[in-house]
Amino acid sequence: VWTRAMDFAIPGESRLRAMLPFADMFNHDPAFVAPNTVCHAFDVPRQTFIVRAGRDYKAGEQVCINYGACGDMRMLRVYGFVLGPRDNEAANSVDLYAPFSNMLPAFGDKEDIAKACGVKTQEPYPLTTATPVPEGLLTSLRIQHLDEDEAKEAATGKGSIFDKLNGKKPVNSVMESSVVQALLGGVSGMLQAYPTTLAEDEAELDGLKIQEVEEAASGAGSEGLVTASSTDSRKRMALLMRIGEKEILQKACDELAQKAADTQD
Repeated sequence: VWTRAMDFAIPGESRLRAMLPFADMFNHDPAFVAPNTVCHAFDVPRQTFIVRAGRDYKAGEQVCINYGACGDMRMLRVYGFVLGPRDNEAANSVDLYAPFSNMLPAFGDKEDIAKACGVKTQEPYPLTTATPVPEGLLTSLRIQHLDEDEAKEAATGKGSIFDKLNGKKPVNSVMESSVVQALLGGVSGMLQAYPTTLAEDEAELDGLKIQEVEEAASGAGSEGLVTASSTDSRKRMALLMRIGEKEILQKACDELAQKAADTQD
């Protein structure tokens, strides 16, 4: 059902999910972005599904739509293909959890501070190529590192500590060093947990001749898509996803290592 259902934003209402025979055969093309997008929408007054081409098409040319910003993990789970880190860089992410524990000293105060600063306390933070170390994540850890007196002061919503946290700035150099080192250790651990290195994955991907599979897949689907039609193609998809995740984690490690060095200067 997920592979065939289509979601639509209805003005003034919640989103509509519908099954649309024939329309569900449109393939995805990540290159179709505004202003040249193929727009698919639901016309409420006419109760009609509409596709508007964003450019001229030649007779016999395949018409695609854009499924929207969707990371490779979701692409694989819902649609059965991946784009890879080069074609889907903007949408790919790695979730990092740093939840507030109710065992934290001054837990209630810290929850109040997080809420006042617009910081998540239980939800994961997505690490991306563009933002490998989200400021919200750093602020969350800074709040968790406060001692009881600092938390009590900041919970008033006033004072230098709260102002720094609310401004997504370090509270002091000692705490910042501890926060950065803890986060660097966590991200490094995630990277080292993979059974292979990034270089090994890239070498294996080259050995599988990914270009040949992409060309074969483009004959049955959209150009550039890698589909789960064989054992080798499934291995390629796993490698593409793993490479994308490792590149994000490596970029986060590099940025954190630089922050660690800066805190010691």
